Amino acid sequence: MSKTKTILKRIFCVMLFVVLLPIILVLLIIKAISKKSRQKLYFKNKISGRKLVMTTTVDTLDKMEDFELGDFFKYLFFYQGFSTKKLDTIKNCLVLEKNNRLFLMMHSKSKQSKHEKLVSKLAEAMAQNNIQTGIYVTSANIGEQFKIQQKTNGIDIIDRPALALLIQNVSKELQNGSFVFDQDSDKPVDELLEKMYPNSI
Repeated sequence: MSKTKTILKRIFCVMLFVVLLPIILVLLIIKAISKKSRQKLYFKNKISGRKLVMTTTVDTLDKMEDFELGDFFKYLFFYQGFSTKKLDTIKNCLVLEKNNRLFLMMHSKSKQSKHEKLVSKLAEAMAQNNIQTGIYVTSANIGEQFKIQQKTNGIDIIDRPALALLIQNVSKELQNGSFVFDQDSDKPVDELLEKMYPNSI
């Protein structure tokens, strides 16, 4: 009797798997198509980099998708004088350059439990690309002990409070016309990026 129950249970599990697998695959495909459509619409209706930085807060970042975050941080660091280039070998990373010095920046809005894993990936990418300084930017709060520990590894942590202040300061500079490249233009700065930094994204 127990063998019969075991066999029936296995048959049920197999049937459940056969039924659910196509549904899961369809849902994943729909999700991927939906994200691609949102991404296409976002870049089609793209606002200027200046407006993007000036209208974004740390709370807004929580609702952004990866492609929106990448676009935002590209401009945020550009307005601080960095050239930016996407790193294809690792997700959500930008290679930054300023005063002939290279930095590797990773952005994330992950929960606390994932930060250690992501920072480890950042450290690996730094070693692979021969970059001495890393910047880990997140809209989450990070403990001071973790920041100090990573500082010794050459990685600066910009967490929620610091990021909020950074966005505020850059926005103020843009409002005051401190940034000379885009202060008289309401157009996207992609042309300026391409002209100043041919390898920029």
